[in-house]
Amino acid sequence: LRAIMPVNLRTNLDTDLGNNLTGVGVVIPASNCQLSEKTALIRSQVRLIKNNGAIGAYYLLAQLTARLPGLLRRLTCEAAAKRTNFICTNVPGPTRKISFLGAEVLEFYGLPALMREHGAAFCFFSAEKTAFFSIVIDPSV
Repeated sequence: LRAIMPVNLRTNLDTDLGNNLTGVGVVIPASNCQLSEKTALIRSQVRLIKNNGAIGAYYLLAQLTARLPGLLRRLTCEAAAKRTNFICTNVPGPTRKISFLGAEVLEFYGLPALMREHGAAFCFFSAEKTAFFSIVIDPSV
């Protein structure tokens, strides 16, 4: 399985607000190996992409794609999506209790983007010491 996964481009010195990431294609092992082994394989792929300079190419490609005219941008994104099966993202949430209009927020769920021709998008959202999971699916795919 191939996933599009966001990779953080920030350094410890970054102080700007907002996202600074790019999407990369990662192979998700579908074998019967342990979850810890699968996680280690995925981490090693991302580490390699970051360390060998490929992350810069992903970022540059994303920047160029964003500047294309609407139809060409859509076709380029759809062509990239055909080389993957789904999107998987992790959203780090608050590390302390928060409230909204005086009520404590007990649960958090991300809303992952569903790309055309992808049947599913997954989001892991961590808040305090709890992880939440959400999935968006397109039954027609």
